[in-house]
Amino acid sequence: MKSRLTWRILVGVLFVSLLAITACGEKEVTVTPEPAPAPPVSPISTDPNTTTAPTTIADIVPSLPAPTPADSSLAGHDLNELNRSIPLAPIFFDYDSAEMTTEAQSNLANNADVMRNNPTWIVTIEGHCDER
Repeated sequence: MKSRLTWRILVGVLFVSLLAITACGEKEVTVTPEPAPAPPVSPISTDPNTTTAPTTIADIVPSLPAPTPADSSLAGHDLNELNRSIPLAPIFFDYDSAEMTTEAQSNLANNADVMRNNPTWIVTIEGHCDER
């Protein structure tokens, strides 16, 4: 009985050791180089009298419209100062409803005017559970 127990313990230790050796082996990392992009192909003209003007970035990219001047009362203020002054009012819905209150509708119209006058602003719109 004792030799049988010793044999089982020996096989168990051997199995765990073998498992640990194979699991902890250093893995070889293979890096495959990415192929270089092919050079752009330009059409070849067979007519020697034909010349093409070089294409510039200005020809490819459309020009952006000039920004409209921001509201003078808010222009040039620090971001933290603007956040403290709260130029955009919160918009609430009726309790347990998807309908906006009349006050929220007027706040929404005022917020739209402020954002229209300041097109460079980036505004994050978030929805939360009722905070009232």
